[in-house]
Amino acid sequence: MSYHSLPVDGAAGLSLKNVKALDQLLKQAGDEKVFLHCASGNRVGALMALRSALIYGENTEAAIAQGKAWGLTRLEPELKRLMGGFSWGLGGFNLALVGLLLYRFQAAQSGFTCSSPRRDSAW
Repeated sequence: MSYHSLPVDGAAGLSLKNVKALDQLLKQAGDEKVFLHCASGNRVGALMALRSALIYGENTEAAIAQGKAWGLTRLEPELKRLMGGFSWGLGGFNLALVGLLLYRFQAAQSGFTCSSPRRDSAW
């Protein structure tokens, strides 16, 4: 068994860097069993929700549901803010939309404001 540490300090730790790091660790594990944990499961759920949206193109509702399956609780409002309420979804692997979502996510980390075709939101 190998151990990897991926510190996630609450909402501040919900970064594209951490999502990519988690995705890479899970891909490296392949078919091996993986044990993900934090004190409550909330941060694990939050990262898994972001992974579903940013890496796999799930819409906001599906990504939040995935996060809840992993333990997401109190960070749900922050996730919805970061994902910008993309209720219209990404339709799988629509790379242009995935790129837009990644851009919006990165901009949110820097405090920029971006707009989508359906709404304006602080990112």
